[in-house]
Amino acid sequence: MLRNLKLSSKLFGGFMIMGLIFLAGGLVGLRGISHVSGNLSSFSETRLPEIYHLEVISEAQQSICAMEQSLLTPGLLNNADEKKRLFTNLGEAWGRAEEARRQYNALPQTDDVKKIWSALTPAWEAWRQGHKKVIQLVRDGKREEAAALFAGRIADSFGTAEKRLRDLSDLTVRLAEETRKTARAQASWLKITTLTGTAVGIVIALAFGIFFARSITRPITRIIAKLNETSDQFAQAAGQIALSSNQLAEGTAVQAEAVEEASSVMRELTAANHAHDEHVRTLQDTTHQIDVICKEAFKNIKSAAQAMGGIKESSEKTSNVLKMIESIAFQTNLLALN
Repeated sequence: MLRNLKLSSKLFGGFMIMGLIFLAGGLVGLRGISHVSGNLSSFSETRLPEIYHLEVISEAQQSICAMEQSLLTPGLLNNADEKKRLFTNLGEAWGRAEEARRQYNALPQTDDVKKIWSALTPAWEAWRQGHKKVIQLVRDGKREEAAALFAGRIADSFGTAEKRLRDLSDLTVRLAEETRKTARAQASWLKITTLTGTAVGIVIALAFGIFFARSITRPITRIIAKLNETSDQFAQAAGQIALSSNQLAEGTAVQAEAVEEASSVMRELTAANHAHDEHVRTLQDTTHQIDVICKEAFKNIKSAAQAMGGIKESSEKTSNVLKMIESIAFQTNLLALN
């Protein structure tokens, strides 16, 4: 069936199949790239910001705890400048922590993350309220009460919030690791699929190339063979034509010689004709003269005839006279005899 198809149909079908293969490869690649892009987007836009914001919150919490301990130091009660610096640093640390909590809360969250984050919020709020009381007691100069509160309820709420932060950080790191593994697995799958598709595409392309090469070269080979045969025939015909041309050239040369000879003969004939014309003219003149002579001779003959007639008549008369003389002589002789 394929042999009966036109070459254009074969080429169109082959390129259409190759186009479908490329389309399938493109769709597979697009799907893989979409998954990898989604994982990268999740990792870069969610997991990394989560880790960063949790680190900021944890760092701010530790800084706040350290500055609270510094404020509860007995030697710092009378150092107003240091206390002012610590209060300022505390405000900045709380600002960093709350900003990080706000940005973290705005990120997409899984169910496990929401659960831990929901548990962190009340613990964090309890620790923050206790911190305010400690700071207020420090401002009021009640260091012992502030230290007791810091070591008691504040320490418990701090530990709870710290544990929730650590759990949340561990979960975020685990999710990031899972995202990384998923992305790596998808990248490996995409690589294998791409290599397999490329190999299959190359094999199919080679198969189509061989098929089309044979489909194209076989008719061309037959045409070339026919052209070679035709060219051989043309060469033979050309040889024959060349031979005929040589023979024709030789014949032409012979004809040229014959024409030259004919020209020479024609020149001789022309000269002979001129001579003949001269002879004819001379003959005409001679004939005219002969005619004149003949006329003169005829006149002379006529005159001679007339003269001959006269002579004949004279001869007859003479003969009669002679006869008479003979008769007289005879008679005379007779008389003489008598």
